[in-house]
Amino acid sequence: MKSSLACLGLALALAAPARAQSPDDPIKLTLTPAAAPAPLLKYRLLPELADTQPGNAALLYQRAHSFEWWTNIRQQRYYADISDWLDLPFKKLPPEAEFVRQFSALREVDLAARREHCDWEMTSRLKQDGIGTLIPDVQGFREYAVLLGLRCRFEIADKDYPKAVYTLQSGFALARHVNEAPILINSLVGMAISDVMFRRVEEMIQAPGAPNLYWALTALPRPLIDLRKGLEGEKMMLETEFPELKIIETEPLSPHAQQKLLKRLADRGWLALLGHDPESGWQQKFGFLSIALKAYPQAKRSLVAQGHPPAEVEAMPVMQVVLIDALRHYRVVRDQTFVWANLPYWQAQAGWKKADNDMRGLVKKQPAASLFVAFLPAVHRVFAASARLDRRIAALRCIEAIRLHAAAHGGQLPAKLADITVVPVPDDPATGKSFVYRVDGNRVTLRDPPLADGQPGLPTPLHYELTFKR
Repeated sequence: MKSSLACLGLALALAAPARAQSPDDPIKLTLTPAAAPAPLLKYRLLPELADTQPGNAALLYQRAHSFEWWTNIRQQRYYADISDWLDLPFKKLPPEAEFVRQFSALREVDLAARREHCDWEMTSRLKQDGIGTLIPDVQGFREYAVLLGLRCRFEIADKDYPKAVYTLQSGFALARHVNEAPILINSLVGMAISDVMFRRVEEMIQAPGAPNLYWALTALPRPLIDLRKGLEGEKMMLETEFPELKIIETEPLSPHAQQKLLKRLADRGWLALLGHDPESGWQQKFGFLSIALKAYPQAKRSLVAQGHPPAEVEAMPVMQVVLIDALRHYRVVRDQTFVWANLPYWQAQAGWKKADNDMRGLVKKQPAASLFVAFLPAVHRVFAASARLDRRIAALRCIEAIRLHAAAHGGQLPAKLADITVVPVPDDPATGKSFVYRVDGNRVTLRDPPLADGQPGLPTPLHYELTFKR
């Protein structure tokens, strides 16, 4: 089945988070004290440069899609249950799951994860096809993550921690490589892959004799999934979708060019967004004419106020004046939204709220001026997903810091996070505040900081319950 940015974006937007959590449904871990490995960076969660080979990882990931490798596996009656195996106790993993140990497609993923770069060659496609760009392979990468996660579980159960770390490296490298495409959907898929792998990290640190991963977690890039390339792709999407916009401010649009542009706008649902629902071509033309005539006086004044010579504006087609004004409003709103992605989440929230209020005010006061605003992605939601991921890493670093402290103090747990001096304890990157820590005997609760009314932070909770065995 073919997948485009439009249909896959909708599917991902409607999908539930990979691991939803409520305050009353904590993640429960049973742990033992563990000192740092020697040397400190003995374990890494991403391949090191010394372990990489020249070449483009994308070629090997696509090789891993090979039909012959997947046909037999996907025809097995158990294949639909594979994702459920990630939640089974180790002892209940079925024998047929053992296929992941030698699955040829995963060998290609391992190789791809250790290539020096990953280039999906999507930028030129995006420039040409815009929102219609086909990305049929993206969901398949989540399938790789499930199989890598399953393989890692077998390695943890075998207490073969070097192999388990190797598999974790492949999974986290895959997540970051998927994010190398200039598409925010790829960023979301990268986050979903990371979620699968972090669940394996949580399993591994509970295993007998497992290494402490504080420094391995600390060595991960922050943010783990960088949104910059995806935002750049989204930024160029509009003019790719409507190429006439590249010249609309410098050249008069011919009647034919206007009709092509208006038809694509109608096909993308603009008239419906502005309260019109045309059923035929002539109704579309009437709808556009009605909107243009209503918006034209304000749009003309706006262009003149921005320095356009009045005579030049008067000479432009009515619809072109309206479209130029709408395009300029879009650019202002777009930058007011995108600029906050360059700050920590807790600093950006107030800016996003203001940008959202300004956009709503624009839509209410000047519906036609908000024409292209409808094509803006929900950047703040994607950025919130990225912040949740980085919060997860910070919380796991706290947990491993607690294990380090306990190992250095005869199994004694710290009374508070500030008592941990063997390593720095990270704050919650989503709020800029310390995690809430409580200890009761051998039980520890670690939660996200409480938020006062109006205080910036993630609406989704983080809640770990840790039981320490002496």
